[in-house]
Amino acid sequence: MKYVIWVALGVALVGFGYLMADEFNRAGVLSSKGYIESGSKFGIDIGMSRDAAARQLSDQGLEQVELTATQSCHGRSHGPDRYVELWYDRSWRRGTICLSSTGNRVASVSWVYNWAAP
Repeated sequence: MKYVIWVALGVALVGFGYLMADEFNRAGVLSSKGYIESGSKFGIDIGMSRDAAARQLSDQGLEQVELTATQSCHGRSHGPDRYVELWYDRSWRRGTICLSSTGNRVASVSWVYNWAAP
């Protein structure tokens, strides 16, 4: 019986490690939120083309949704020189990712994840 418990625990830990290897899953499990203007997040590099970033999010199953306030996303207002778009993750992770771009280049990425959200 003790052996079965240890094996089950080992399998659970390996499964959890596999789940956490994905950046989207980590954000969902940890109820992550943040903002970057340099570096990369969710496979999106600051400075990459907006089209490539949109393709990356779409390939991950996210869908673009309308902003509730023009040029505003995750509590940040962006100037008129920025194109702002919001992507929704309808999976169990329950989150949104906001891209702002200028000249078809990603300038910032913000995200809010909360798997317990309705």
